[in-house]
Amino acid sequence: MSALLEERVKSYLKDVKVSGQRGLVVLHSTSLEKALNWLLSVAEPSKCIVVCPRGVVSKCPQACFCTSPGAYKRVLGSEADVAVIITDGLLRPNLLAALVGVVVSGGGAIHSSSAPRHLESRPAGGLGGYRDYLLSVLSGAPLILWASLDEG
Repeated sequence: MSALLEERVKSYLKDVKVSGQRGLVVLHSTSLEKALNWLLSVAEPSKCIVVCPRGVVSKCPQACFCTSPGAYKRVLGSEADVAVIITDGLLRPNLLAALVGVVVSGGGAIHSSSAPRHLESRPAGGLGGYRDYLLSVLSGAPLILWASLDEG
């Protein structure tokens, strides 16, 4: 893994913690399991919640509470210093919104890992415009760190 990326993520998480705000790290990787393990090793959370596809849930570290996107309501009302969302497609706004306000304490961060942007397919039914809008808003927000684990 890139030492520069690790340094940048650690610096970002330190800044978020000091600010008392919530942050978002969006990390792309072709290996969701690798991304999850890397994020947790860099963030070093004392308490974490992971929402990820069923295939990754079984490989989730024991120190974290893990659940699938379809069962994310199980973590509502909980609190953690780090929440990780692993997705094999585009980040779903309702999932992100539910976890940001309820789960992550101030000074904590939501980490999202998904397939690389160039591998994502456009949703059918005219939602491509919303996808483009969401990506443009997320990429310009100051409390979001967006990176590719595969490319460093």
